[in-house]
Amino acid sequence: MNTYKLELERRLNKPDYTKLPQALGLGQTYSDITSDNDFKKMLHIADRYGQKYIMFFKLKEDVNINTILSNLINKSYSPNIPMGNMNLKVAYVKKTGNNFEIIANSYSEVMKWKDITDTRREKVSVITRRVAYIEYNHSTKILTFAQDPIGEGAGITQDMSIYLNEIFSEYNLFFDDLFETIELLKPVCTLIDDGVLSSSKLQGTDEATGRQHETVGKNKRDNLKDDNIFKALKDESYSLNRIRLGHKNFKGTFEVFSGNILRIWFNINGDNTSELKTSITSIL
Repeated sequence: MNTYKLELERRLNKPDYTKLPQALGLGQTYSDITSDNDFKKMLHIADRYGQKYIMFFKLKEDVNINTILSNLINKSYSPNIPMGNMNLKVAYVKKTGNNFEIIANSYSEVMKWKDITDTRREKVSVITRRVAYIEYNHSTKILTFAQDPIGEGAGITQDMSIYLNEIFSEYNLFFDDLFETIELLKPVCTLIDDGVLSSSKLQGTDEATGRQHETVGKNKRDNLKDDNIFKALKDESYSLNRIRLGHKNFKGTFEVFSGNILRIWFNINGDNTSELKTSITSIL
């Protein structure tokens, strides 16, 4: 079976990958496609929005974008499929004016539940492809980094930083010298006040006492903008642990944790993911 097709169907839900042929103008329905090249084209799209973790960065004021662009080299889409090795590899680079995008992929071993019989499940080791997508817009000087799940808890922050530096080191660039992390609490609070986002769960730590406080709404559509924890997060007397969110224009939840990581809980959808990123970057 086509390995691009297998990976495409692993990354996306059926309603999303079956609409890609029309979006790409391939002239066939999904079930009629047999070309390896067509499945590769669809996977190229899927690699752009199949991620669950997103971070935002700002180009440092003393950095000239040409320093980065002169080192980057355009590369046609060449995913590590079938797997050559498990190492992180750049699969795609495209420079457009002062903007650029990068796709990188690697493989990792994870444990997943598998049905052994009708009544018994066991955890088995599975080698899974992981994708990172980087998009830089020079008009805002914001870089968006989206990453497949690579760990749990606060350690994800460190893992994502390692991935970024490893990708940019391929081009003799040190990411931490070029970009600074954008904290998401203030922009998220602004979007909640503006009615673009709503929050149904708040978790913060009192800076004075060190005590953790949490409020959970009645349902996922509830909005806790009048809650005392939200007010304390806004005036920075509480530090942010987690805040569960919804968007006014689509269903599904997402959250901000560790102050700067956006985690998507809803089923991956390119339009919804794009709208969410646009809502946030519009006020950064």
